[in-house]
Amino acid sequence: MNRDYNIKPTPKHYECMVDLLGCAGLVVEAYKLIKSIPVECNAVIWRTLLAACRNYGNVELGEKVRKHLMELEPDHSSDYVLLANMYASKGQWNKMSKDRRSMQERRV
Repeated sequence: MNRDYNIKPTPKHYECMVDLLGCAGLVVEAYKLIKSIPVECNAVIWRTLLAACRNYGNVELGEKVRKHLMELEPDHSSDYVLLANMYASKGQWNKMSKDRRSMQERRV
């Protein structure tokens, strides 16, 4: 984009790329892309990756993504729900309960 058309990528461009990679199941590649972005990533980019992690059952990466989201928007309810659902789908009931309790304690 930059080289051929002299267009600098915006956060919206990166959001689309993360979404495309996530839809294709390439969640690790999407994470690597986010880590290489030269500007600060917004919560939408991270949340898009968290949803892809949930869809493809990548709990380990989902936990990393959630940490970034907690720094940006600690009271956003969908982040708690996505992670809790990931835990439930993998049968990790203790982690799911802990996440739900955390949500209640924060009054989210």
